[in-house]
Amino acid sequence: MITDYLNTCLAKKGFEYGTNDCCTFMADWLISCGWPDPMADRRGTYHNEEEFRTAIASEGGLIAACQKRFADIGLQEVDVPKDGDVCLVRSPVKSPIGIIWSATGSICIADKLKAVITPDLGIVMVNAGVIKAWSVQNA
Repeated sequence: MITDYLNTCLAKKGFEYGTNDCCTFMADWLISCGWPDPMADRRGTYHNEEEFRTAIASEGGLIAACQKRFADIGLQEVDVPKDGDVCLVRSPVKSPIGIIWSATGSICIADKLKAVITPDLGIVMVNAGVIKAWSVQNA
């Protein structure tokens, strides 16, 4: 099922704020697994990096936003993610000052391998440190 989802994502035109970014990447995966849309109120409300950052800042940052939104739909936090779980990982992100390490939404593919979507590279598999993880197993 993960492979099918990733293939669907790869078929999209690429990274796009509000429709194919790290947050919608996780949310669309959750929907495909039978969970409610944790971003129902945010879809279509941001279209560029500035609008994204403003939206995330209004929720206390990406970590706080995910904690609240995932708890609201019933996901449980886990210490060690399993295949298919959603995670925030430390990932290299291109910024105006160069490459920085930032929290990025991802899907656990294997023990140390996470799928992330980036503006410059699209979907990539990385061995990244997990910041927070939520179990998708009980939909």
